[in-house]
Amino acid sequence: MRKIVIVAFITAAIFVGAELPPNYYEEMKQKAPEHLKIVVEASSDRLSGVNEKRYTIRAKVLEVLRSDTGLKKNDTITISYRRIFKHPVGWVGPSDPIVLEERGVYDVYLRRYAEVYSSAARGWSFRRIR
Repeated sequence: MRKIVIVAFITAAIFVGAELPPNYYEEMKQKAPEHLKIVVEASSDRLSGVNEKRYTIRAKVLEVLRSDTGLKKNDTITISYRRIFKHPVGWVGPSDPIVLEERGVYDVYLRRYAEVYSSAARGWSFRRIR
């Protein structure tokens, strides 16, 4: 009986994609150096692995809610992030950011690396407004 319970538990764990708790993402958003509202002007993607894409976005800043790097309204920024589009069976971990679409308006949480910005709160870094 004990073996059946253990096998059932392991099998269930394989098929249940565990997400990080919401408070983890909220904390990351609060600590993000950049909190902006943007409109996506251009978007491109490329394969960067067997099951991963790298996205490069050119965006115009519509509103600055917080900026450690001194961003201002109407600044143009480049955002680069990756998204795994096929997780292995049994994968457990944080969610991936959504795909930013051209002309979409988003509330974003970012951090800067050199001249490029990247997601600061994993799967909760981008929220579409319209």
